Amino acid sequence: MRRVVVRKPKIPPYLKALIYGKPDAGKTTLAAGADLVQKMERALIIDSDGGALTLTRHVPNVDVVTIYDLEQFSVIHDFLRQHLVLKKELNKSKKGGKKGSTKIIKELFELERTIKPKSLIGEKPIIYNTVIIDSLTEVQKQIMAHLLGINVEEVNLDEKIPETSQYSWTKNADRVRLLVRTFRNLPLNVLFTAHEKTIGEEGETRETVPSLPGALSNEIMGLIDFVCYLYKKNQAALEEDSDEEKESVKKFSNILLTQSRGNYRARDRYNLFPQGFVKNPTMKKISNAIENRRKNQ
Repeated sequence: MRRVVVRKPKIPPYLKALIYGKPDAGKTTLAAGADLVQKMERALIIDSDGGALTLTRHVPNVDVVTIYDLEQFSVIHDFLRQHLVLKKELNKSKKGGKKGSTKIIKELFELERTIKPKSLIGEKPIIYNTVIIDSLTEVQKQIMAHLLGINVEEVNLDEKIPETSQYSWTKNADRVRLLVRTFRNLPLNVLFTAHEKTIGEEGETRETVPSLPGALSNEIMGLIDFVCYLYKKNQAALEEDSDEEKESVKKFSNILLTQSRGNYRARDRYNLFPQGFVKNPTMKKISNAIENRRKNQ
């Protein structure tokens, strides 16, 4: 049983975040930027959305594992749990002598070989400090397929698909909550991405929230400390652009809402950005903001 400890409120050691928005808003690129931040590297992306292709231009050295079903997701989760146990033991052994460290490093290598081809194994074992689930919207659909007994790699497109029921939707929501809680509680930075959806009837107050079924959107937002909405805003052409560039090139500025504004839902328990938004956000900016809060708490 985990030990019960009374403590004072403080900034937690790891970032738990959900970044949502439209496709092509830059969610995957923003999250993957953790691999370029000293306090967050190295990052492992669990790709269920097919959005990792864009990283070949922006974060080409980040590790990506593509999953197609819940069984593969479970394999990666088991890998991370074992990896984090060894990581903790390695940190302890460095204080106790080289011999202990050598044994643990060997075990880390052996574990890494279970999910990586030989060509990607380096001279030192990878130590992950961030995991990215991209995207929670697609993972939810994979969970539903699992519950309905659908194997997406073998299903025939013309075969009858089992109908969903209230029971299957309830079980689906339970599994999504369990997955989010399980990953959120891992001792490393955990970043989720999701698509967006608008809820509310015509003529009523409408809200933009992470794209998950029913009330699950609000429930998941309540489980995560930093929930933000990412979008692209058209930006005027720069003065130094040529006339041709001004006519033919669109300029964009990414904006990250960290507090609810208008119909867009967001939350920032860290209170990292009092203004409620970040222009051209990066994980470096977010990491620096957390460190500043930690120093001033």
